[in-house]
Amino acid sequence: MSTARKHHFLPQFYLKGFAKQKGKVWQTCALDLKEKRQFTPNIDSVAAVRDFNRIDAEGLAPDALEQAMSSLETRFADVFTEMSKHQSIPTGENFIVLLNFIALGAARNPQFRNQLESMHDKMGRMAAQSLTADKKTWDNITAKAKAKGLKLDDSVSFEDIKKFVDSNAYDVKISTLWRLDLELTAVDAVLQTLPLRKWTIIRTQDEAGDFICCDRPVSLRWNSEVKERPLFGPGFGTLKTILIIPISHKLALLGTFESGGGAIVADRNKIAAINAATLAMADRQIYSREQHFCYFDDNMAIVSEQQLL
Repeated sequence: MSTARKHHFLPQFYLKGFAKQKGKVWQTCALDLKEKRQFTPNIDSVAAVRDFNRIDAEGLAPDALEQAMSSLETRFADVFTEMSKHQSIPTGENFIVLLNFIALGAARNPQFRNQLESMHDKMGRMAAQSLTADKKTWDNITAKAKAKGLKLDDSVSFEDIKKFVDSNAYDVKISTLWRLDLELTAVDAVLQTLPLRKWTIIRTQDEAGDFICCDRPVSLRWNSEVKERPLFGPGFGTLKTILIIPISHKLALLGTFESGGGAIVADRNKIAAINAATLAMADRQIYSREQHFCYFDDNMAIVSEQQLL
């Protein structure tokens, strides 16, 4: 049996909430912010990256994580089905399952991974520059390494090594297991904060419009009380913040530390505000059940998706 190489970082069961069934397939209205175009793909062809969950480790199959994620997504799907049916926040174990879905969405996505890899690339280059700052430093470091039993190739001169490092003509890579450990550490850090928030479920009315989704649907924002906002965005444990995630085209979740809870029905203004938050988080693509949707622009005017094209 061949190993699947196309891995979805947003599960297909989740994308169905922003899609329509066409025969045996589900299709969403996708808007590509980079290419400035709308198209109608099957959900199995979006929010996916080749080998996103692939791991390279002795004793483990390359798709071991992908298989584990598939089993986990089955549990997530059951909870989302319950939420859509009852239009309410799940309780007990199902509530914890929902929070795990949110934490994974926040910390395991292509943009966060790119940030991790970029950070380690910079750190690796800085370390290489420091090690080759001068021959005395290099000789001290290599002598300590040899004393610990590390075998080094002495046929390459210090001058050639420094020339290579100064050229920047190389890539700094981290192992898939190390990267996975970093990602899961971030997931756990986010997850610890989520039960502390007060969660409100938001429903739409047919005539008011729909919620949209994007390729990074977990939105974390300062609330309206924060007038002078810091240069950097808030953390998941920061007070006076709002966490928003669309659940389907008809449901969204909003979590705050200070107040909230229960259920509310969204009017067009609320839908536009939540869609604006989702849109602001998008890395590249927006997904919606209908071709047309509304959101607040920078001038706080309600506009349609045509403004993005």
